[in-house]
Amino acid sequence: MLCCGSLGSQAAHPRGNGCIRGMRLTVRRVVEDVVMYPNRDDLFRNYPELEPDDVRQALPFAAANLEDSAAKSEPPAPLGDHWW
Repeated sequence: MLCCGSLGSQAAHPRGNGCIRGMRLTVRRVVEDVVMYPNRDDLFRNYPELEPDDVRQALPFAAANLEDSAAKSEPPAPLGDHWW
């Protein structure tokens, strides 16, 4: 797993996932909570140990560790005259 700045991946942390500065706070949790708390003040109020730089590093870390593959999709079947 890619490591950048204050982020890391250690087996001692939850399931070996990327964690913030050695805390038991995973990158995944931070990314999920960025969505839940669009107002960063709320995010930092709920996670006082979290710093703005942690969030700035977590987002590209998460993106770099996602599998990037295109899945072939089939066009949807026609619905006909009724949608039900």
